[in-house]
Amino acid sequence: NNHYWSNGNPHWAVDTNYQTVWGTNVWCGLLAGNLIGPHFYDTTLNGRRYSDFLTLLMLEDVPLLLRQNLFFQQDGAPAHNAIIVRQQLNEMFGNQWMGTHGPVEWPPQSPDLTPLDFFLWGHLKTVVYAEPPANLQDLKNKLMVACRQLTKEQILAATYREVSL
Repeated sequence: NNHYWSNGNPHWAVDTNYQTVWGTNVWCGLLAGNLIGPHFYDTTLNGRRYSDFLTLLMLEDVPLLLRQNLFFQQDGAPAHNAIIVRQQLNEMFGNQWMGTHGPVEWPPQSPDLTPLDFFLWGHLKTVVYAEPPANLQDLKNKLMVACRQLTKEQILAATYREVSL
């Protein structure tokens, strides 16, 4: 999914190759100006797999002090909305998580609250597909390189805005 937001018609087109027979699912997170991931799933992601992933992710990649003060946010992907996942998020974060059917509804189309959609995925696609990957491993390698090249300043610029009232 490529998006281009403009007041006028940019007559913008993207050539794509729909004949590839490989693909993967990618999970990334943004936290305190840092990128967590990428984590790859070459199988279908379901509620049980996502629940197991969250447990490992929180234990391995997110320090306890940050977890205790974290407001977790996820999008409306079907695996994210499984009952087992919502129960787990309630246990891990109480009312401090945002998502479909969560204590705080996920705000789709909000550039300030969904920097993954409005910054990260578009940025990574631009970098990765500058020269289309030849195969699945090439895709993963390009994603890992693109993620490592992101700076804390780029992430903070996409995730932090001061609001004056």
